[in-house]
Amino acid sequence: MSSEQMNLSRELENAALECADMGGFGVLPSPYRRAFVDALQSDLDAGADLIGLTASLAKLRPEEMLSLAEPLRGFLTSPEGLGISDSDLPIDAMDYLSLLVFLRGEMDEGHLPYRDFCEMAHAAGEGRTLAEGLARSDRERLVRQRIEPVLRRLWPRDDARVAAEVARLLEE
Repeated sequence: MSSEQMNLSRELENAALECADMGGFGVLPSPYRRAFVDALQSDLDAGADLIGLTASLAKLRPEEMLSLAEPLRGFLTSPEGLGISDSDLPIDAMDYLSLLVFLRGEMDEGHLPYRDFCEMAHAAGEGRTLAEGLARSDRERLVRQRIEPVLRRLWPRDDARVAAEVARLLEE
C-alpha cells in the first residue's frame, strides 16, 4: 500500500474533524456522521486499509477516534481487555462508527474507566487490563486535577492528610 493510501484523504480528514468538533461521535445521532462514514468508506473502497486509516484518525484526534492498530487492537480483543471477538471488529466504515459510538457511550455512562479513547490507548500501551484501569500518567492527572482539590476542601487545614491520601491513591 502506498503512503498516499495510508494517509487520510482531505475529504475524510475534513469530515472527521467536523464531526468531532460538532460532537458527532457521541451517543446521540448527528448529521455529521453521514459525511464521515461516506468519506471513510470512499477511502476504503479506493483500497485504503481500515487499520491504517483508524490509526491516522487517532493521531488526528486521539480523544475522539479509536485506532484499530496495536496495541489498542490487542486490548479490544483480549479477554482481559474488552473481549471483543476478532470477527466482531469493524470491517467497513459503518461498523467502525458503530463501535466508536458504542464505546463512547460506555465511557460516558461510566461503564469503562476511561474518559476518552486517548486514555484507553495509553492503558493499552502500558499493557494494562481493563480491571487495572488507567495508565499511570492518566491516573496521576485524575488524582491531581479532580480528587486533590476535593480533598483540600474536606481538610483545608490538614495538608499532611491530603498528601497522604493523594499518595495512597497514586500507589499501584
